[in-house]
Amino acid sequence: MGGQNLHIEVSFVDGAPWLCRVQRQNAASPPLDVQNAVLLSEAATLRFLASTAIPIPEVYEVAPHGTGSDVGVGCILMQKLNGRPLYMHELDDASKRKVLQQYAAVYIELSKHPFSTLGCMQNPGSLAIGPLVHERSATRDDSGGVCQLGPFTSTLDMYTAFAEQQIRFILNDELYVDDPLTAVLVYRYLLDIMPAYLPEAPTDGVAQFYLKHMDDKGDHILIDDDHSIAGVIDWEWAQTMPKEFAFSAPFFLLDVGRYFQGDNGLSSDENLFASILEAAERPDLADCIRNGRLYHRFVSCLEDNISDTEEYKCLFWGLRTLLGLAEHDNPEDDWKFWRVNAELTYADDRDVRALKERLAVRSTDLVRPA
Repeated sequence: MGGQNLHIEVSFVDGAPWLCRVQRQNAASPPLDVQNAVLLSEAATLRFLASTAIPIPEVYEVAPHGTGSDVGVGCILMQKLNGRPLYMHELDDASKRKVLQQYAAVYIELSKHPFSTLGCMQNPGSLAIGPLVHERSATRDDSGGVCQLGPFTSTLDMYTAFAEQQIRFILNDELYVDDPLTAVLVYRYLLDIMPAYLPEAPTDGVAQFYLKHMDDKGDHILIDDDHSIAGVIDWEWAQTMPKEFAFSAPFFLLDVGRYFQGDNGLSSDENLFASILEAAERPDLADCIRNGRLYHRFVSCLEDNISDTEEYKCLFWGLRTLLGLAEHDNPEDDWKFWRVNAELTYADDRDVRALKERLAVRSTDLVRPA
């Protein structure tokens, strides 16, 4: 059982192992139609990857929720791969190099398959790119149908739409109900600075995007006892991204402790991976590794929990430091400075003003005598 799915091993008399990958159902689960979109997108991604040289489990069947299948729940029936999850801290230097040389081949293979739009695959058997399938990008229309963001023609368009939607969620009391003002100020600030740093749609209309694994913490890689990669798994939420983002360092290569303290330096594993890509005559992908901290920082500041102030202020300071915008040399002082200044900067912003008025009314209601 993982955070999103449970897996049931299916054993046949001829010894062929399958897995039934079932989405977990609990209080935090998104609506079933959103889960179906995630399920179908993952199956579509795996079917596409089966046509490449990347080792992945074969998909035998996919059954969304509510289709009347005999299984009774939404699931994917797939090949069971041998191997164990990769944990880099358990490997010696020679084993790390061997694994990363193989993972470099995954990057190189993905770079051979560009797409023209930014989003997620939708249906098995189709290469069409549709909207994002993540629950944080989903809303409902007036008839109750699910609306997803995208597809897009630029990273700037995608993250602008995402940030604006998070503000709408906050104003609707769906996010950050304990401190909505700080969260709105964060997203307003990110909306202001993103145009200077994120890629816009090309003026010639020719865009190239590449498939990226969006949960690359390391346990998505299965290795055998000889440290050969048996497969790359868990492709739910995979989406196409621009080259500089798609081929930034996978998260399992970061020095996580330093990263979450706001340090923007590359880890030894990131430098090793870049050197391996250079040796494979792909200096362009090596540059994506060396310059990828911008992607990591923007994604963290857009998607991480703003309510966890102790962690978030370090991520925020890391972004501001990377962009040369930080006013102090430590996260605590810079966060305090930014927070005061942001409230002054956005005092006349429509959403900020409306939120402040609502909060003032609530405060009055709380102190009003019964």
